[in-house]
Amino acid sequence: MPLAPSEGATFTLTYRVTGRPSGGIAVNTAETSDVRDTLGNPIPGERDDALVRVTAPARTVTKSLAPWQAPQAYVGDQVAFRIVVTNSGDTTQPVVALTDTFDGALEFVSASVPPTAHGASTLSWANVGPLAPGASATIDVTFTVPAATTASTTRNRVAVPAGVDENDDPVPSAEDE
Repeated sequence: MPLAPSEGATFTLTYRVTGRPSGGIAVNTAETSDVRDTLGNPIPGERDDALVRVTAPARTVTKSLAPWQAPQAYVGDQVAFRIVVTNSGDTTQPVVALTDTFDGALEFVSASVPPTAHGASTLSWANVGPLAPGASATIDVTFTVPAATTASTTRNRVAVPAGVDENDDPVPSAEDE
């Protein structure tokens, strides 16, 4: 495409990120080459790089018996679980909601971080964040095994719904049972 003196051209290109580059930085290089003036004389090429940070927001959640908790419980016993939500990505997550769902074989007693809301079988925290990359939030939750329990096992599930990071990029959900 021929250009008159002092004339320029603008090109807009859109790319889809298909993978995370080493170090998290993608480089896009624009370069002119094989340029000649109207007399056929070579003109030195120009080169410019544009850098873009490619993020990988992620989170994990685990739920296990608390370290001091015996692996079995009887009617009337208290049972403690430890929930750990970890920012396993590379961007800060300002809001991290958490939901703990349990069945009728357990009754909620307390939590080291009080839930925002709780019902007969659900505990919810509106925000256990913000979580910087690598940071975790730990919550110990205590239940009682009620006298009316006939189950020999119980289901106790924890989930962190999808959210957004500090850049408003999506963070996928995570769960553990």
